[in-house]
Amino acid sequence: MPSFRGTNLRSGDLAEATALLLLQQVALVAPIPRTEDIGIDAVVTLHREFDKHRLIAEDSIFVQIKSSSVTSIEYAEDEVKWLYELDLPLFYASFDMTDCSISLYCTQQMAEAFITDHDRKKITVHFDGEPDPLEIDDAPNDEVHIGPPIMIWNMEQCSKNRKALREKFYSIVKPHVEIQKANLIYREVGRVENCDWRTNEIPARGLWKTTSTKPAGEILDAAYLNLLPFFSIWIFELARYKDWDKARDLWGLLERIRKDLQPPDQKNTS
Repeated sequence: MPSFRGTNLRSGDLAEATALLLLQQVALVAPIPRTEDIGIDAVVTLHREFDKHRLIAEDSIFVQIKSSSVTSIEYAEDEVKWLYELDLPLFYASFDMTDCSISLYCTQQMAEAFITDHDRKKITVHFDGEPDPLEIDDAPNDEVHIGPPIMIWNMEQCSKNRKALREKFYSIVKPHVEIQKANLIYREVGRVENCDWRTNEIPARGLWKTTSTKPAGEILDAAYLNLLPFFSIWIFELARYKDWDKARDLWGLLERIRKDLQPPDQKNTS
């Protein structure tokens, strides 16, 4: 309507624009135009200092921006499938207009939720909670709490020492991105890397969590398909460089595994 603009729309647009500006202070940001927005507001690329005059780009992530008044997001049916099939790690940014600050959340708990039930029909993401390195989200529970934020910063910090803030952002977010990139690959076979974190601190990487609701045959097939290209190259390199000691080590390991997993009534016949 000419000469009019909805106050809620205007407020939302300003919040997203300011959040993008805060992200641009610490990373390379490619905003997604509103006409193309299907749940991703920006592709954010980490960078670090390469030399005195240049920055070098590294990992990229998807970021969805929400106002701090939004405390949860619900996904259902095809939306859940879309989440699961994203090929870059998804992070959430919550913008608070009162102090012009942004809180960045990783999706570690969502990765765990996916391996406990690969066929979820609904997920509600809450911007609260605490990581628990010893527990894993139960399959019947559709409520996923992804807090606390991995980092919080504001416009005042940007104006004081942007270089220090950028370096801090890189040191904290880079390990989270590495973990989530690995989880995108390994969650297909029911495995995620565990981590523990506190806001504005480098995360503590831990052991792996393994579980799955997929049938055993599906997990085996998925593991085989992921293993096959690397195993084929490994065989080729063995023949090329004649590193037979490593080959003997692997065959011995596989034989021990076969004997350990073989049913007792068959062990004497092998």
